[in-house]
Amino acid sequence: FCCNGRVTPDRRVTPKLWEVKKVYQYMTFEEVGENNVGLRNHYSFLNMRHFNLRYVILKDGVPVAEEEFGLPDGKPGEHRTIHIPYLRHLTEDADYHINLEVKLKHDCVWAKAGHVVATEQFLLRERKQKTEVPELSASLQVVEERQYIRFRAPGTEISFDSKTGMMIGLRYDGQNMIHGQQGPALNWYRSISNDPREWIQPVVALRGFDWKLAEDGKSASVQSQIEVKVGQVNIPYTVKYRVYSNGRVDVAADFTTESNFDLPRLGLQMFLNPSLEQVEWYGRGPMENYADRSGAAFVGRYAQRVADQFHMKYVSPQESGTRSGLRWWRLTDDSGLGVEICSDRHFSASAIPFAIPQLDNGSPEYVRHPGDLVPDGRTHVNIESVQSGLGCVNSWGRLPRPEYLLPYGDYSFNFLLQPVTGGR
Repeated sequence: FCCNGRVTPDRRVTPKLWEVKKVYQYMTFEEVGENNVGLRNHYSFLNMRHFNLRYVILKDGVPVAEEEFGLPDGKPGEHRTIHIPYLRHLTEDADYHINLEVKLKHDCVWAKAGHVVATEQFLLRERKQKTEVPELSASLQVVEERQYIRFRAPGTEISFDSKTGMMIGLRYDGQNMIHGQQGPALNWYRSISNDPREWIQPVVALRGFDWKLAEDGKSASVQSQIEVKVGQVNIPYTVKYRVYSNGRVDVAADFTTESNFDLPRLGLQMFLNPSLEQVEWYGRGPMENYADRSGAAFVGRYAQRVADQFHMKYVSPQESGTRSGLRWWRLTDDSGLGVEICSDRHFSASAIPFAIPQLDNGSPEYVRHPGDLVPDGRTHVNIESVQSGLGCVNSWGRLPRPEYLLPYGDYSFNFLLQPVTGGR
């Protein structure tokens, strides 16, 4: 099995290695009541006294308290309850997590003091979600020209194409966030080297399009009904937009699948302006993570450039860059202007500078090595609430475990787009 491991031939780490380390760790944690954490020693010969415990309390993904101390006596196989007074840090207006690390207390023959041997994260408290209705002062101006409908207000313009049903413009402070008129559209595909699935050009048909201005003139509703056929798989879906004069756009997508549905993801893809190079998110990270490979990726706030979202260390170009468990996802330019995506439930997203044909080994645009990839001048953003697992049950061919597959049925996904200025 050449070039298929957790470490590349030149000994560079891939995200798979972090997951394997998490699964194989010899210390396991459990929640055992308020202000306490349970710890079990699975080593055969080492006492807990060989290690320190470090904890960090996160408020909305940002550290607010931390401490490190030596672990008590705990022989192999034994369990200990560790007191951590975290309740004093918690309030009702935020999410709180606790990150835990077991670290070597002293140097040994295979690692230095401070080397982390086990990790865990627990959710301590979750913010109560509130439905926020934007306060609007301006009215929308509606401009119809040929097949285009444009909703304008001070500092914003949101455009649709009635012939394709797509949102083609999302302009904030004069800059269009959307590139090439390619707003949200169905994305069903991903390219994985060990997955024999091949790209099929979908057949797309618009079945209906309408819009209506609200009575107060400060918002408008737009609805597109689209049918996509991928080989023998038929996917009718509806996207409903609510456009506000402050630039916010609420998006609700409803997908219907049939009994022959076997696709790996159901989400929306759009092409954004390549100047949106900065990515910040509140969710799992920092490494890429998927439904069945997320144990080592803890919830927090992270930042990267779009170019670094794609994992260049895989031997062959393929699917890469997804982050899951997202509360919000933000892309901005160097001035801090951009767009934020958030939802009332956790979702996954990715932003990479390469198109699917560049990553699919059956395409003429495919190159054999990631170092040969050339960005195509667009930021490819995928947003989804459901994506099947990667598999990894054997070296290739086997489907993911049943709990990580997408059964046929009806799926819905709500999120909103809103302007970001000054990086927030």
